[in-house]
Amino acid sequence: MSKYSVIFKPSVEKDLRKIPDVVIDLIFERIEGLTSEPFPH
Repeated sequence: MSKYSVIFKPSVEKDLRKIPDVVIDLIFERIEGLTSEPFPH
């Protein structure tokens, strides 16, 4: 299966400042999972 990449807009960094670090870690785990499974169930 092909490997995909996820590209963020520059404004994402500013938006993430408002979210607790613990939640950011979970978000990035999910996003990273999209590189190998872009259409999860």
